Amino acid sequence: GGGGGGILRLGFLSSDFGPHPVGWAMLPLIEQLVASTRLEVVCLALDLPERQHAGTAERRAIAAAAHAFFDLTRLTDAEAARAIDGLRLHVLVNLVGHTAGARHALTHYRPAPVQASYYGYAGTTALPQMHYALLDAAAAPPPLAAAEFTERMAYFPFSHFVAAHARRYAHAPHASRLAHPWPAGEWPAGEEERATWSPALRRVDSSDGGPPLRREDLGLGLSPRRLRGVALCNFNQLYKLDPDSFGAWANALRRLPEASLWLSRVSVRRGWAEHAEQSLRAQAAAHGVTGRLGFVPKLPEADFIPARSLADLMVDNRWYNAHTTGADSLWAGVPAVALQGRGLASRASGSFLAALGLGYTVAPSWKAYEDLICSLASTPERLQLLRRRLLDARSDAPFFDLEGLARAQERLVHGMWRAHEASPASGPKMHIIAARART
Repeated sequence: GGGGGGILRLGFLSSDFGPHPVGWAMLPLIEQLVASTRLEVVCLALDLPERQHAGTAERRAIAAAAHAFFDLTRLTDAEAARAIDGLRLHVLVNLVGHTAGARHALTHYRPAPVQASYYGYAGTTALPQMHYALLDAAAAPPPLAAAEFTERMAYFPFSHFVAAHARRYAHAPHASRLAHPWPAGEWPAGEEERATWSPALRRVDSSDGGPPLRREDLGLGLSPRRLRGVALCNFNQLYKLDPDSFGAWANALRRLPEASLWLSRVSVRRGWAEHAEQSLRAQAAAHGVTGRLGFVPKLPEADFIPARSLADLMVDNRWYNAHTTGADSLWAGVPAVALQGRGLASRASGSFLAALGLGYTVAPSWKAYEDLICSLASTPERLQLLRRRLLDARSDAPFFDLEGLARAQERLVHGMWRAHEASPASGPKMHIIAARART
């Protein structure tokens, strides 16, 4: 168990401390926790046999950022639990959940006095020894938490998502500065092109120093007419798409004769994207929207977020929201419309948009969802105003405030530890809330 004292020892347990979305998110968060809080951060790696991260650049960076790093991969569950217990952590945060690499026996051994789940899995662990889930009230309001989670909640004051885009993609706002469709006379002051700029000239800088990228350079497979129209987009992995959402998008496309829908051609499953693309084109034909789908290929990392700013409106799917891809599109300055979900995986967009002050673009029903898409897409002034609000929020809203997230996590760790000290034997009785920091 953990010891006393003013500095609390926080452990992160993961099988993804490497080139993986969890690893990419945790690196800047760990750096910020070390820089901005008094927590002592310890990382514990449990790699999969088929996914070894030792020696990768990401693993080296995470190990360098934390106060201490231990690779427990080769230990048995009992050996790993004893090793963790010897570190005298106060709070152990599990970033795995029920994903690849889960070793739930470690949780059963309770190697730290307080155990919590976070980030890597969108749902309850249903493990009796898992005391808390670190979330936010928009993603998991108390009624949902009571119905679907065995854990108590440890609530961040805003979104729980690690949106470190200001650090990882700091170049994107400048690279996409000429991609935003402002009305005449509203181009930001100081831009040399403002006198001649028009929507047809929307473009983003290329990372290789070559010609700027325009819509026609993205390999979407759309006709020139469609390239000039409003571009709806969803960059989720294609396996996350569902028939209900696709049907709603098709309904919107029928109501918007010039619009197109951009999807991602990238797939984590080798050889699967081509089959999925063919199937989706067949579905589009069945819905009466042939020729309206564009598929964005894999782009260099420095280009893929700026290139998204050439789209107009992100339309999130219903049952499993965009997480990393949704945050990427919001950082690119693309407004979003979402449908209010019932479970955690379907409430990510609501959490993101609430933290950006744009919660009013989360629709309460399918009809409202379709109507809001069509209203924004057919009214350029409204869409441009929403885009301007998003771009303003990108710099001052809490969603992209990594330091604020780290400080909130510190308050939650202290809150969970105080609750444990008050009742060490019985487990947590109440949710923990990190109050909003004073400004």
